[in-house]
Amino acid sequence: MLKSIHSEWIKSRRTAIPWLLFLAPIAVTGIAALYVQPHHLAKDAWTQMLDIISQLWFAIWFPLAWGLLSGLSAHLESASGGWKALRIRNISPALLYGSKIAVLVIQTLLSTLWLVILTVAAGKMISIPSAVPWPGFIASFVAGWIASLPLLIGSLWLAEGLGWAIAVGFGIVGILIASLIGATSLGVGIWQFILWSWPIRLTYIVYAFITKYIEIQMTPVVLVVFWSVFASSIGLSAILSYFSIKWFHGREVK
Repeated sequence: MLKSIHSEWIKSRRTAIPWLLFLAPIAVTGIAALYVQPHHLAKDAWTQMLDIISQLWFAIWFPLAWGLLSGLSAHLESASGGWKALRIRNISPALLYGSKIAVLVIQTLLSTLWLVILTVAAGKMISIPSAVPWPGFIASFVAGWIASLPLLIGSLWLAEGLGWAIAVGFGIVGILIASLIGATSLGVGIWQFILWSWPIRLTYIVYAFITKYIEIQMTPVVLVVFWSVFASSIGLSAILSYFSIKWFHGREVK
C-alpha cells in the first residue's frame, strides 16, 4: 500500500495539484491580511482573520478546488492512457484507486495545515497584538477539512466515472451553495443537510467552542448537530471510499 501511495504521490507531482495546494493558502491569507490590517488593533482581529479566511477557503476555494483537484487527478490517468499500469503490472485496481484517494486526502490535509501557519504569519505581519489562538485555528481548520472529505472523494468518483469536466462543474455549483447556505443566515436550520455547508459551519462552531471569541450558544441542540455532522463526515467518507474503490475494481477487472 505504501509503495502504491508513494508512486501516486510521484505521479501527482507532474500536475498542477501541488502548486495549487501550495499557492492557494498564500493568496487566501494575503487577501485576509489586507482586509484586516486597518483593524489589526481590534480585540477581535484574529476572529476577523478567521472569518475572512473561512469564507474564502471553505465557501469558495474548497468547493471549486476539490472538484478541480479530483478532475486533474483523474485526467492524469486518462492522458497517460487510462491506467495502463493495470495491464502491465499485477497490481490490484482497488489498491491503485485507494492510493489515489489517500494521496488526495494527505495533500489536502497538508495544504490545510499550511493555511494555519500562513494565517498566523499573516496576522503577525500586520501586527495583531493579541495572543495567537493556535488551538482554535488548528482544530477549526482541521474540522473543516474533515467535513470536506465526502466532497473530495465524491468528486474523484465523478471525475473518474463521468469525466473531469463534470467534477469541476460539480465544484462550481458547490460554490454557490456553500456561499449561500454555509456562510449566511439562509442556512440556519438547514445547513446540516447540505454537504457543501458542512466545512464552514463546523469551522465556526469549533472555533467558538475553543476560543469563546464567537458568540455561538453551545446548547445541547447545537452540540448534537455538530457531532452528528462530524460523525457523518467521517462515515460518509468511508462509505464513498469503499463503494468507489469497489466500483473502480469492478470496472477495470471487466
